[in-house]
Amino acid sequence: MGRGARGLAAFAAVAWAVVGHGAAADGVTTVAALARATHFHGLAVDAADPTRVYLATHHGLYAVGADGTARAVSKDRHDFMGFAAHPTEPDVLFSSGHPAHGGNLGFMVSTDRGVTWRKRADGVGGPVDFHQMDVSKADPRVVYGVHDGLQVSRDGGKTWATAAPAPPTCCRSRPRLRPPIRFMPRPCRACCGAPTAVARGRARIRNAPPRPW
Repeated sequence: MGRGARGLAAFAAVAWAVVGHGAAADGVTTVAALARATHFHGLAVDAADPTRVYLATHHGLYAVGADGTARAVSKDRHDFMGFAAHPTEPDVLFSSGHPAHGGNLGFMVSTDRGVTWRKRADGVGGPVDFHQMDVSKADPRVVYGVHDGLQVSRDGGKTWATAAPAPPTCCRSRPRLRPPIRFMPRPCRACCGAPTAVARGRARIRNAPPRPW
């Protein structure tokens, strides 16, 4: 079985385990039991073992094997909102989010496969709380994160710059959606009469005929 096929098999094992059953004991559990206790923010295949998948959760980092068993990896139970693995160095992982006691983590790095973490940088306007992160496969020194806009680092996360502003959130800049959106971002309250628009949108959704898909 090739590397890509083994990675897909590992992801399939995670999906299968979500519908199974299990109980936690000493940091060992099933994905199904974990899903009942927390929620998931990110996935990454272990670069050294394609049958092993990292699962970044609201309460720490776990590793899932091909049998669907999940084992706690991180000593700290941080809320790993953003998570990415180095594409060529299996020991190196990146994260962001919130520490267990609250606040923002900034940009974090692990060099022992997720067991311990240290902050490498605050990011622009930080400490940041990247909810989306990615690492360039062509040049792993380039890391992207989203916090008040798209930020980019070209030195492995040591320094950061804003690459692009956050997408506009006002409903005037959004294309018309069908069916109407179920909610309206706070900025729209000032420019679009949100309470009325939201109420109308919800009414249209409730009264809409069943759709074939």
